[in-house]
Amino acid sequence: MLDPTRTLVPGSLDWWLARLGRRLDDRRVPMTRFEDYYAGVQPLAFASAKFRQAFGDRFPAFSSNFMALVVDAHRERLHVQGIRIGDAPEGDADAWRWWQENRLDAESQKAHTESLVKGIAYALVWPDSGTHLPEVTIESPLQVVVETEPGKSWKRRAALKRWLDDDGRYRAELYLPDGIYKFHSEQKAAWFSAPAWASVATWTRDEIATESWPVANPLGVVPIVPIVNRPRLAGDGQSEIAMVMSNQDAINKLRADALISSEFASFRQRWIIGMDIPVDPETGQPVEPFRSAVDRLWMVPPPDPDDPNPPKVEFGEFEQTDLAPIYAGIDTEVQHLGAISRTPYHYLLPQSGQPPSGESLKSSETGLMAKVADSMLNKGESWEEVFRLNFAFRGDPRANDTASEIIWQDPESRTEAVHTDALVKQKSLGIPDEILWEGLGYSPQQIARIKRLIAAAPPPAPVQPPVVMPMVAPGAQVNP
Repeated sequence: MLDPTRTLVPGSLDWWLARLGRRLDDRRVPMTRFEDYYAGVQPLAFASAKFRQAFGDRFPAFSSNFMALVVDAHRERLHVQGIRIGDAPEGDADAWRWWQENRLDAESQKAHTESLVKGIAYALVWPDSGTHLPEVTIESPLQVVVETEPGKSWKRRAALKRWLDDDGRYRAELYLPDGIYKFHSEQKAAWFSAPAWASVATWTRDEIATESWPVANPLGVVPIVPIVNRPRLAGDGQSEIAMVMSNQDAINKLRADALISSEFASFRQRWIIGMDIPVDPETGQPVEPFRSAVDRLWMVPPPDPDDPNPPKVEFGEFEQTDLAPIYAGIDTEVQHLGAISRTPYHYLLPQSGQPPSGESLKSSETGLMAKVADSMLNKGESWEEVFRLNFAFRGDPRANDTASEIIWQDPESRTEAVHTDALVKQKSLGIPDEILWEGLGYSPQQIARIKRLIAAAPPPAPVQPPVVMPMVAPGAQVNP
């Protein structure tokens, strides 16, 4: 049993549990908030106390969710379509077969979404207990945290995976280079009242009959790879949502103002001057003298002829509320949101009038393409490490090949005619067919199939020379 009250020795098991557990606790609140904003659960911000007192119950969960668009416009352009390992194509095929076996076409998209929303996600590589072959799982940053060497983000010192199990206790798996140390909390979840519960948890060995304790790590490296968004020298990366949350809050508040204004301006507020308002004799409260309706006419009795100064009754109404400034403010905030996140404006709001040209759309996506290219560079390094761990568990020497590279699908939007024409011109410069096929977006597996089909195709039929008829002068007789 690990006692949290004793002095923690740096590098010890309880020291790592407390240290990494505290990091999980510290990140939970901001990451949960990012997740809520992505899902459209956004509290109404920038509202005054009087506004909340008057209209707070009208918008309990109101949002005009641009956060999902900011993330999805980025994520939908991140598609891994292959890996190149050295010059041997069979290595590419082996690696890609493992990728497909682990359903990473879809799972990698989950990792990219988590990374873009929360700033980081994780991929855990470990042999399956049944087949003993390495498999990969995508892990949430709310349950997993990794610590790296200072200044060397590619060297992992330790990792912690912590979650609430079905029996009401927390489970913790501490990954160190020499093994995996498994624990469960002595206390159940109902006992923990503070968010930073890791500092007061009492951990006990979680010994499983079919496993040793700790579980030996044959690689000598921590097998959990961070997939970081906007990596920095320190920290867990940056969420794509974090930088534009205030713009989203402003858009929500302005839309709430517009809806409230439209509701109260649906019927113009009218006023009456110089009229005696009747009073209910039972309640003593004034009684509304008129009821507004399409088929009703307001009538006022004539003044008393005996009154020397009869009151002059006047009717009027307030001017309608002008919503144009509010909508202009929304448009301004949307433009700022697009500029900060580099999301093309035609993604955010529909264009009025004639649609922009193809070249104009391509130009407007330049910032997004630069951001996606940077994202591919950083996330590609993580996926390459995932592939190397796969080979390492198999005892394959390709685990030491640091020259491998991820092949990403082309993220640019362009017409097939323009794209194909450009590749045909490259063909005239002597560019090999395989490079051109990659440029067309074919995966390594599709390219291999194309080559097999070309090799298996029957040779073209020989071209018969054309029959040349002799020239015959007009009027001349042709001998049979």
